[in-house]
Amino acid sequence: MRAMSLISFNPARVWIGNVEFWLRPFSWDHCVLTLNCETEPLQFAPFRAWFERWFDADDVKEPDSRGLCGVVHFLDEPVISNGRVFITADLGSAPVEAFHELLEACAESGPREVWVSNERRETSA
Repeated sequence: MRAMSLISFNPARVWIGNVEFWLRPFSWDHCVLTLNCETEPLQFAPFRAWFERWFDADDVKEPDSRGLCGVVHFLDEPVISNGRVFITADLGSAPVEAFHELLEACAESGPREVWVSNERRETSA
């Protein structure tokens, strides 16, 4: 990971619904979500819906005045290991709204807690 590409902010802990989020600096083009779902199976439909909204599969979105299309470039297949699900996203030129909606998709999927950073989180807080 290139340190220069990290979005710099103080780590934060927030709640969306009853899901606890731990936000750490990450790269917009390499956002790693670690979802702790030790007690419940994770629902992937919210991620699919989010990706379909923000990815331009048909490459029809016109660039804005800065040459950006406002789309997500990539959402990796989930990796499941020891009660955790790891998902990596390249948020491309998508606006901050897409990131907020990604967090909402995480909350809707049913985890106990979510870590957002530039690497997998193997342990809880």
